[in-house]
Amino acid sequence: MLKLENKSYANKGKPIIIGFLFLLAWFAVSFFNGRFTWGFDHLQYYPLWFRLGWILVGVSVFLFLSLGAPRLPKTEGRFAVRKPWGLVLLLAVMGGLFFLLRQAIPLLGDGFLRVREISGGRIISLTEPLTTMLHGLLFRILSGKVTADATRAYVMISILSGLAVVWLYRRISTRWFGNSPWLAMALLLGLGFNQIFFGYVESYAPFILAVLAFAWLGARSLEDEAGPLPLVLLFGLIVALHAKGIFLLPALVYVLAAKWAEVRRKLWWVVPLSAALPLAVVLAGKWLSPDIHWETSLGEIPQKPLLPLWDGMWGYGIFSPGHWMDILNEYLLTIPAIIFLFSALPIERARIKPDRATIFLSLLAISGLAFIVITDPKLGAARDWDLFAWAGIPAALWALHRLRHDPGRGRLLALGGFLSLWLAIPWLFLNSSPDLSVKRYLNLLEQDKKSSAYGYENLAIYYRTSGLYDKAEQVYKKAVENEPRHPRMLYNYGSALAWNGRHAEAVEFFVRALEIDSAGSDYWSNLGATFLKINQPEKAAGALEKAVQYNTANGNAWFNLGIAYAILENWPKADESFSNAFINGCGDLWLAAYWGEVQLRLGQYEKAAQNLGMAIKSGIKDSAVTDGYHRAVSAVERMKK
Repeated sequence: MLKLENKSYANKGKPIIIGFLFLLAWFAVSFFNGRFTWGFDHLQYYPLWFRLGWILVGVSVFLFLSLGAPRLPKTEGRFAVRKPWGLVLLLAVMGGLFFLLRQAIPLLGDGFLRVREISGGRIISLTEPLTTMLHGLLFRILSGKVTADATRAYVMISILSGLAVVWLYRRISTRWFGNSPWLAMALLLGLGFNQIFFGYVESYAPFILAVLAFAWLGARSLEDEAGPLPLVLLFGLIVALHAKGIFLLPALVYVLAAKWAEVRRKLWWVVPLSAALPLAVVLAGKWLSPDIHWETSLGEIPQKPLLPLWDGMWGYGIFSPGHWMDILNEYLLTIPAIIFLFSALPIERARIKPDRATIFLSLLAISGLAFIVITDPKLGAARDWDLFAWAGIPAALWALHRLRHDPGRGRLLALGGFLSLWLAIPWLFLNSSPDLSVKRYLNLLEQDKKSSAYGYENLAIYYRTSGLYDKAEQVYKKAVENEPRHPRMLYNYGSALAWNGRHAEAVEFFVRALEIDSAGSDYWSNLGATFLKINQPEKAAGALEKAVQYNTANGNAWFNLGIAYAILENWPKADESFSNAFINGCGDLWLAAYWGEVQLRLGQYEKAAQNLGMAIKSGIKDSAVTDGYHRAVSAVERMKK
C-alpha cells in the first residue's frame, strides 16, 4: 500500500479540465486528416451531426458526473451475495456481445493470412509457437469446410480469451474497488484493445489474457495474497504464446528478489520447468509438422526486428519524433481512460514511498513501453497497433492500483469509466461498419507507405471473399504499383485479372512473378491454368510440369496438367496426371468425368464406367459424360460375354 507521510492536495477542477480536453481533442481532430492522429481521429469518418451530438452529450454527461452526480452507494455486500449469478450474467452478456460484434467487424488484423496458414495444416511458428499450435490443432478438430472452420478456430479462441479477460476484470474490480466495482468494470471494458476479443481473427488474444493474468498475480503476490511460483510458470507459458513475452522478465526478476526468502529453495525446479515450456512446444510442433512448415517458420524469424536509432524527423527511428507521436497514438487508441487517470490523479506534496506491487506494475508498464520504442512495426504503426496493444495492460493496472488508495477514487472512477466507454464508441462503430472501416483502412495506407503493398493485399482478399472482384483487382494493382518487384504482389494481380476474364494480361504478370521467383509452384500452376483458358495447351503443359516439379502434392496442378495432356491427346500422360490429382486430394467435381473420358480412350472400361458414374451421381448432367458412361458400361458388358 502507498504510504503517504503528509496529507495530499489536489485541485478539484483538475479532472474536469482534463476530461473536457480529452473530449475536445477527439472532436477537434476529426476536422483534420493527418498522419499522426490515427489513434483518436475516428470521428472524422462520421457526418457532422453525429460529431456534434457526440461532443454535446459527452460534455453534458461528464459535467453532470463531475458536479451533480449523487454520492455513489456502497454495493459491496449486495454484490458479494449475488456473486455467482452476477458473474454468469456478465459472461453471458459479454459473450453474446463479442459474437455479435464478430459478425459486424469485417477488417481487423491479418485474418485472411492467418486463416490461410492454419487451413494449410500449419501448427508451428518459432515466434508464437503455442498460439499457432492452439489455433492449428483446433482447426484440425473442427475439420469440415476449410475456410469457415479455420476462421472459426480464431473466433472461438478470441472470444474465449475475451471472456476470461472479463472474468479477470471483474475480479480486479471487486478486489480493489469493492464499493464501486461496476465503475471499474466500465473503465476496463471501454479500453480500446478489447476489440481484439471481438472474434478477432488474429493471434494476440491469448497473449493479452496471459499478460493480464501475469500483472494481476504479480501484484497479488507482492501484497502477500498469493505465492510467486505460479508466476514463474506463467512466464514460461507467455513466452511460448509469443516471444515478445521476454519483455516481462525484469518484472519477474523483481518479484523473485522481493520474495527471495520464500522461493529460493524451490527455484531449482520451477525455473527449468518454466524455461522448458516454450522449448517443448517448439519441439512438439516440429515433430507434428512437415519439413516445409519448419522451413517456413525459420524464414519468419525477423532479420531486423529493431528500429534504427534515427529515421528522419517523421520516420520510424527510436529517436525520431514521428515514432514518439505514433507511441502516443497507440496509447490514446488502447488506453485513453488510463491516460486520463494518470493525468487527473492528485499530486502529493510529500514524498511517496511506493509499495512493492506499485514497483512491479510500473516495471511492467515500462517494459511494455520499451517494447513499443524499439520494435519495428512491420506494417506501420497504425495497422500494427494490435501487436503493441498488450503494453497498455500493465499501465492500466498500475493506474487502478494507484487510484484504489486515493480518497476521491469514486468520483475519478465515475469520470474515467464514462470517458472510457464514450471514447470507445467512435472506434467501435467505425470498425463495425464495412464502408467506414474500409475507408479508414485505405486512408491509413495512403498516409503511411510502410508495407502498404501488404495492406492492399489484405484488403483485396477481403474484397474477394465478399465477391467484389473488380475492387479486388483495383487494390491488387495498387499493391503492384507500390512494390513492382515483389513476386507475390505480381502473382496476386495476375490472379485477379484471371478471375475477371482478362487472361492474356494475367499471363504477363504471372511471367513477371516467375522471373523473380521461379520456384513458386502456385505461380506455375496458375500460369498453366491461364494458358488453358486462352487455348494454349502446349504452354499450359510446360508450366504445369514445373508446378508439380516444385510441389508434387499440388492436386490442382495435376488436374489441370491432365486436362492439358487430354487436349494434346497424350492419353497415358493424362491418365497419370488425373491419378496424381486424385491421390493428392483434388476436389474438383469434374475430375472423375475427365479421368473417365481418358480411361475410356485407353480401353480401361471398368474404371471409366466407375468414374463416369461417380461424376453423374455428383450432379454433372453433361451429355458427353452420360454418353461416355453408357459406352463404357456397354463395353464392360461385351467383355463379360
